[in-house]
Amino acid sequence: MAQLSRQHVLEIYKSSKVLEGDGKTFGSVMQWVYVIDAKSDQYLEVKGKVTEVDDEKRSLTYTAVGGDVLKMHKS
Repeated sequence: MAQLSRQHVLEIYKSSKVLEGDGKTFGSVMQWVYVIDAKSDQYLEVKGKVTEVDDEKRSLTYTAVGGDVLKMHKS
């Protein structure tokens, strides 16, 4: 698995914030804004809801519930 440096992560994300809950428990909703092309000021917004918490593996699973991703990928 590729390792990302702190600088790479800062270049990928414009912002992230918790919209509901604490961002790490079931049902919490987060919003991320990803940089698509900083030169032309293009960004992609994603809202995700925590749908699974695995304390043993220290992982969270998010399901997209809003934002540009849902507009691009109709189900």
